[in-house]
Amino acid sequence: MKFSVLISVYKNDIPDYFNQAVSSILNQTLLPNEIVLVRDGNVGIELNKEIQSFINNKIVKVKYIELDENVGLGLALSIGMKHVSYDYVARMDSDDTSNPSRFEIQMKHLKEFPDISVLGSYIKEFSANKKERYIKKVPTKSRAIKSYSKYRNPVNHVSVILRKSSVEEAGGYESVPSYEDYYLWLKMIFLDLKIENIPISLVDVRTTKQIARRRGWSIFRNDLYFFKKVYKEKYIKLHVFLVNLLIRFFVRIMPLSLTAFSYKLIRKFSK
Repeated sequence: MKFSVLISVYKNDIPDYFNQAVSSILNQTLLPNEIVLVRDGNVGIELNKEIQSFINNKIVKVKYIELDENVGLGLALSIGMKHVSYDYVARMDSDDTSNPSRFEIQMKHLKEFPDISVLGSYIKEFSANKKERYIKKVPTKSRAIKSYSKYRNPVNHVSVILRKSSVEEAGGYESVPSYEDYYLWLKMIFLDLKIENIPISLVDVRTTKQIARRRGWSIFRNDLYFFKKVYKEKYIKLHVFLVNLLIRFFVRIMPLSLTAFSYKLIRKFSK
């Protein structure tokens, strides 16, 4: 079965991390048939050098989509989706790394279960010094994913292979800051499209990036916008809406050190 990889890159991405991310694609035991790379606005000189080197690789064909202005992850992925050639599309962030056998494991599972629309996995989060590592687990089966999705994102976006046809059926990626993927999963769940996660870690993710993105008033405004939207669209009920906002309000306004400490406690007692 043929498949594409979809990546979005923008000006704040670190060149060395980008290099590590794309190298992990080119060193897979099962290579993709194409890679679609969306440049979301202008980037710096060093990052552009890494991009050009990647585009000219001799291993996998790269389709390079250049956007003049930064449009955000949701719209960048929506544009990228229009350029992929195959129904199966693997997502990659521009600063994470996939385990060498990731695509082989996922495509084998999808071949065995062709009714799956989205297939994710656990991920391994690690600190900047790589001394602290944590496996971020998510529910694996559709029923548990549906229940979990009321309060938390049930899929690690950086780990998914999804069907383009199913994404289009659900209306595609949309501009919902911080929640582009979560919103897509809720729409797909509403349509009874099948989502599963493989219970092994297939992608390594930097926790420093994750924690920094999880706090502050601007992020809480994104929370408020998202949960108001999904409540109005009847994806969640009123009490779920209120609980979600209350929890996120306290997490977003914590000092960064306390936020990091709280995540460590959660991880310690969830092992």
